[in-house]
Amino acid sequence: MDPKLLVRHQKSSRPQLTTTDITNRTIAKRRSPRIQLKASVALSGEDRLKCFFSMPARATNLNKHGAAIHLIRDLLVGSIVVVQNKRGTHLTARIVAQLSATQGMSKYGIEFVERDGRASNFWGTRITYNSTYPTQGFAASLGVLGPDANPCTPSSTNACLVDSRLATGVKSGYNFAATGGAPQNGANTNYYTMAVPITVNQTGIRSFCSIDDAVVRVQPTGAPIGTPFACAALSPLNQ
Repeated sequence: MDPKLLVRHQKSSRPQLTTTDITNRTIAKRRSPRIQLKASVALSGEDRLKCFFSMPARATNLNKHGAAIHLIRDLLVGSIVVVQNKRGTHLTARIVAQLSATQGMSKYGIEFVERDGRASNFWGTRITYNSTYPTQGFAASLGVLGPDANPCTPSSTNACLVDSRLATGVKSGYNFAATGGAPQNGANTNYYTMAVPITVNQTGIRSFCSIDDAVVRVQPTGAPIGTPFACAALSPLNQ
């Protein structure tokens, strides 16, 4: 829907609402709190003219139900598209609203069709935690993402998003670390995650990291990646 006025001009002191206002309010009532993050994705499907397309897009307001997608394409509300993240995972999603259209760039609200674990973790476990526990923000440590017992009862202190071995920081020949930082009103607003081989060229060859742009990056030598700034300077995985 284009952001046009829903009501005609009348002499009234009451503010007039646009379709964008109403759409945003409606979505906000029935969705979990959005988190202000972005990620690069690939989007494919049919546009308003029933022409197939496959193109890069930018995702914002990431959450476990979907996101807002920005791209130069005219899509039909209610249509189905395929979203691919940086890890190569594909999910189908429904266009639920057109939020804006400016200078050829359109912004759509999408909602994942699948309701399984792939959808919950599509943007990564750190982002899933943030979306589930917005007052905490990003998890302060890797252990917070792990289980409290078996069976696990999810909470902000033990989110049950990773298994008990990974939560200890050592798994499959790698040392893992994860921290949350830059708190605002008690909620961590960024994160840094790193995986480094225990023994380079024996238990693993490359090192990996991610910051709050949700992109997995790689250090080909297997050396530790000391800071978020060092991580940001590396090339994304599979690029």
